[in-house]
Amino acid sequence: AQDLLKQVKAGKDFAELAKAHSDDSVSAAKGGEVGWITRGQTVPEFEQKAFSMKPGEISELVKTQYGLHILKLLEREEARVKPFAEVAGQIQQELGKERNEQERSRWAERARAAAGKYGLAMEKAGPEVGLEVLTVTLVEKGAPLPEAGAEAGLMDALFGAAKGAVVGPIHSAARSVVAV
Repeated sequence: AQDLLKQVKAGKDFAELAKAHSDDSVSAAKGGEVGWITRGQTVPEFEQKAFSMKPGEISELVKTQYGLHILKLLEREEARVKPFAEVAGQIQQELGKERNEQERSRWAERARAAAGKYGLAMEKAGPEVGLEVLTVTLVEKGAPLPEAGAEAGLMDALFGAAKGAVVGPIHSAARSVVAV
């Protein structure tokens, strides 16, 4: 660590050294970048040093319960209330995501109700709720389902259910699945 500190202070590229020598695989892959931090987010020793530094400054070795660290402060922004104009786009995007999730949940609940009504005759449920019905007759645990993947939650639900039981909705980032 002392040798790396000497190299950084002598002008060697911080990001390249972090990629080659950091034990933290997540930040190492990003050249040591940990992103913005706020007070209370990290261990006290790390936080104390980070918030006492000036932009461009390189720390001495900082010892925490996770090991030894060399910090390079790239930028500092004082806490403030951001003006609405600065965050309006982000708020609009978050509200759009929330509306989409609510709509997806409504569709999934309608699909669950139709699955309960038609049971194994799911081909009748699709047109009723305006959703595609995919029929898979043989499912192997761990093998991906066409159009639905092999997500653990879905597979656990399918293989834990009794024959003819309605499963779901199971939500993932890309889709919601209701199965019988």
